[in-house]
Amino acid sequence: MRGKLNEASFYEDKNFLIYSNIFNENYSNIEDDIKIKTSVLKKKENKKSSFTISIPNEKQYGSFYVQDVQLVKNNQLKLIANNTQNVYSNTPNNEIHVYTIDLEKQKLLSDDVLTSDPVGDTYNQYNSYSYSDRTIPNKYFLFTNDQLKMVDKNDGSYEEKLVKSQFIAYNLEKNKKEVIDLPEKLKNANIEAYKDKEIYLTIRDKKGVKLFTYNLENKKIENECTLQLPSNGQDWNEGVTVTFAQNKVFLLDSYVNEKTESQLFVNDISTGKSLYQGKINNKGIDKEYFIRFDEIQVKR
Repeated sequence: MRGKLNEASFYEDKNFLIYSNIFNENYSNIEDDIKIKTSVLKKKENKKSSFTISIPNEKQYGSFYVQDVQLVKNNQLKLIANNTQNVYSNTPNNEIHVYTIDLEKQKLLSDDVLTSDPVGDTYNQYNSYSYSDRTIPNKYFLFTNDQLKMVDKNDGSYEEKLVKSQFIAYNLEKNKKEVIDLPEKLKNANIEAYKDKEIYLTIRDKKGVKLFTYNLENKKIENECTLQLPSNGQDWNEGVTVTFAQNKVFLLDSYVNEKTESQLFVNDISTGKSLYQGKINNKGIDKEYFIRFDEIQVKR
């Protein structure tokens, strides 16, 4: 499975290693020959197989981006994708689709749209969440759906206004969508990541970082701790990249230039205890340049 770059297209458990992605067989025309290509390795048998499936209504869409791939009961594969409609299409501009694939019969069982842009002067933006290792099994797919519109300003320009925001959990086993109403304590918290039924949220400011673990199924805050971090007046909500992996939270300053180094902190998810503190130095960086870190990848 060399050359397959989008980690969200992979799924792995003790029995399977699966890659599934949406691609175009005819690069001269994006609207034709859109396929889902799936490759499966059965680990115990060391047996490989690959197949392709056509996308329904392919001409409606200008682009596809896979958000996650999961395997549920009866060897049904769930491929979640963000589909962008063609600009001239008389339909909503952006949609999140769940394609359900029968691995044994190698056929598409269903194409379900989780949400789509409202008609009129409003539009949607979606943001999905994940654990650092996006290949692990997950029962849910979580995303926020922000409904926006452009409004006139007094100076003749426009600005974006948030009309409504929903935090949504989609149960991949039950094919059920639920709007999550977080407790008041977490209304202004940052949704950082999730793993199965546990959602990790933070409240970050100059005082530090508070970490909350929220149970998606019993709707309770199951753990709360303050991360053991330096008290140096740093605003932890600005210029910090946060990642969750291996029951740890990783915080990294997002920028390095000739004058500043990037600090790395690793803390325990349950207790907030400091496990490691290090830095990325600025040796060899020209004064005209800087390095920006957008993501932390943690190896298993």
